[in-house]
Amino acid sequence: MTPEQFNGVVGLLLLVLPLVLTLPGKAADADQLNANLKSIYTQALVDDAKGDNYETLKPVGLAQLILILMVSGRLVAALGTVSVVTGRKE
Repeated sequence: MTPEQFNGVVGLLLLVLPLVLTLPGKAADADQLNANLKSIYTQALVDDAKGDNYETLKPVGLAQLILILMVSGRLVAALGTVSVVTGRKE
């Protein structure tokens, strides 16, 4: 095995291993959450969750999505500029 392949395997393990190790805990937490919410679930709530009620959930239009992306992009650019300017040493 070449050093590049070894580094690739180690990198892959560093990405996958934490996900695999935390999965059982997350599944147990989800089961506990469902058990705790069992008394809150009603038939009306389940019927609303099936997707028949489109009046309360309306999809975001393309114009609103573009506006959101533009505003968030400008905020990220502004924060990046502030961090570069404040971290600059003269």
